[in-house]
Amino acid sequence: IRQSYLQLLFKMLGLPFLPNYVDGQFKIKTRLTDKDELILLGLTGIDNMKLNTDEKGEDAEYMLSYLPRIKQQTFTLGAAYKHYAGRHVQSVSIGYNYLGNQNLKYRNNDDSSPENLTLDLSAHEQKATLRAENRTYGERWTWLQGAEVYYARYDDHTFQRLYQSNAQVQHRQQTALGIVGWSGFASARYRTEDNRLTTTLGLRLDGSNYSSRMARFWENLSPNLSVSYRFRPAWALNAAAGLYHQLPSYTALGFKDNNGTYANKSLKYMRVANANLGME
Repeated sequence: IRQSYLQLLFKMLGLPFLPNYVDGQFKIKTRLTDKDELILLGLTGIDNMKLNTDEKGEDAEYMLSYLPRIKQQTFTLGAAYKHYAGRHVQSVSIGYNYLGNQNLKYRNNDDSSPENLTLDLSAHEQKATLRAENRTYGERWTWLQGAEVYYARYDDHTFQRLYQSNAQVQHRQQTALGIVGWSGFASARYRTEDNRLTTTLGLRLDGSNYSSRMARFWENLSPNLSVSYRFRPAWALNAAAGLYHQLPSYTALGFKDNNGTYANKSLKYMRVANANLGME
């Protein structure tokens, strides 16, 4: 567990905002038998930024006029079970991650009255994932097959009050989105007897129930190929190319129009092509 001291340093320097960071982690690895292993893992982080309203001066007052108070919490918990069966290694893992984000702002930083509230943003992201895979080791070949399924939830509540020509304009946005997604993947790696050439070919597919378009997983195929050739004992030439798919951001998926319906149902998986060449 770690605790930052930045808030003390920033206050000594006379800055109008005081960040406070806390993070922690743990890992437990247990050999249940000679062939069975259990791993437990946890990560957490807390960000609690306060405003230093005691600071005076034109620059400080300007920053204090628009900076909100920020609170963020995130944590991840997971467990993985591995079974070693000779050339085969099977693993099953389950994980849960959470992210909470809140921004608060009061007019003149006076929270004594609800009428002074100008910004209240509260958003949460949660995801639970179940994954299973099998890896087979041979003399020249290594095979990997696996699948995963997840449930993701995103909720957002936003209130904003703007002042224009002595008039107040209020904006409210609220959404709660749940997505079920699935994927399958496989890869094969080949290494020559002299270990000079190594090639890997992989394929992954992704789908979700956000829309009928995103459910067509065969449209979201992600192939990848990598080659490494060691032409000298201490030198190797590496090359790789791949196509990758990823869900758009939850903010875009969960956005609603004035009628309260999801406005971006026409979105599809983001796609990026990548290629690289390097010397090692």
